[in-house]
Amino acid sequence: MVPMIPPSTATRVVSALSEVVDWGQNFTHVDEYRQANKTMGDGVHVAVLDSGVAGEHPDLKNNVEASVDFTGDSGEVNPHATHVAGIIAASADGFGVVGVAPRVRLHSVRVLDSDGLCPADYSYVIHGLEWVRDNPQIDIVNLSLGAPIQPPDRMHELISELANRGVIIVAASGNEGAKELSYPARYKECISVAAMDKAGKLANFSNIDQDLDVLAPGVDIYSTWVNGGFCYAKESGTSMSAPFISGLLALMISFHRNGGDHDTPLTNYSDAIAHLQKFQAGVLVSEMNTNFGVGIVNPAPVLASAMTQCIVSTKADVLPGWRMSLYLTIDAAIRRIILGPTE
Repeated sequence: MVPMIPPSTATRVVSALSEVVDWGQNFTHVDEYRQANKTMGDGVHVAVLDSGVAGEHPDLKNNVEASVDFTGDSGEVNPHATHVAGIIAASADGFGVVGVAPRVRLHSVRVLDSDGLCPADYSYVIHGLEWVRDNPQIDIVNLSLGAPIQPPDRMHELISELANRGVIIVAASGNEGAKELSYPARYKECISVAAMDKAGKLANFSNIDQDLDVLAPGVDIYSTWVNGGFCYAKESGTSMSAPFISGLLALMISFHRNGGDHDTPLTNYSDAIAHLQKFQAGVLVSEMNTNFGVGIVNPAPVLASAMTQCIVSTKADVLPGWRMSLYLTIDAAIRRIILGPTE
């Protein structure tokens, strides 16, 4: 057995009567996007392959449509998946916390035991992916898990099959502070997500390499939790960043399905990346000390005119020489727009 998620290190485990909007949504103006595009993620199905979502949590019970377990573990579920699920789709119900896409249909696919472990052959995760394959309503798979051990070919085959079918797969980059991504985030079919802090900078625990796709809020994220009862807590990790992107993509998919002038495809990795780039602030993560840029997601329509002037690099676009200098100049300008003047 190998660990697929860090030990739970939640802080401020509390009950809540009023509704909290986490700092990450405020930083990235998610509510402005929801209101401008009249989308809450309606009709989009997200499979959370993780430690098992507490589907009776008051902030999740209206959105958890199905639960399956491939671990055979009779112990209590690890609260990790419940936290992840709340980031994606905690209900907008006036108490607790609200998710990025609060009307998404969640599918809890338990592939990690109560200690966050999975066999070294990834068999639990493979069974979970097979379940997704057999359930064609799934639009997005969230994988807030990973390890440096290369999985069997079967796992990559399933991810490729799902991606070719149009399922968007979002994976956490990993929390070892390494210069390479964990599996499955390392697969080209996955949207790999690292964590940023409240200053919009790369979190020091995030795994990164030249294939990293995007940053999203991942430090002190407030979401649903279980601790002998249903409650709320803060936790940090790329596990928190991945569901933020899953939720944002769910909003985009729902919006595009509404038809009209915006009825454009959003059914594969390339479509998803292209849409994320349209809403990026284009900020270079200079802490990486590498010649490529990764955008911080910011879907606020009010920033659209500034974003169109940004140079945003992707997996196939490396910025050498004068282009890097130009990118750094734009980076500084965008930081001032988003973060304000610094001391």
